[in-house]
Amino acid sequence: MTGVEVLDIGFLYTAVNVLATSLTYFIGRIFDTIPIKYDLVLIDVLDDIESVFYGLSYFFFGSVFLVLGLLVWRVVRLFYPLYQVAERLLYP
Repeated sequence: MTGVEVLDIGFLYTAVNVLATSLTYFIGRIFDTIPIKYDLVLIDVLDDIESVFYGLSYFFFGSVFLVLGLLVWRVVRLFYPLYQVAERLLYP
């Protein structure tokens, strides 16, 4: 329907995983110094941005926005354990 083949999707997932792996270290170092409440807000904002990229991938430059959406998804997954940390801080 969108003109993207299975091999292309596999290549996109591989490229996103390589990019996300290299970004993991740098993002972790940056967010060691930021308070957790800002990290939680960032998770929600990145989830929204991911949805917008997926929506745009249907209309404009499908592969580019699909890669951007997948990359945001991989990055935001790193922050999901922060919900547990916040719960432990709020409810000792």
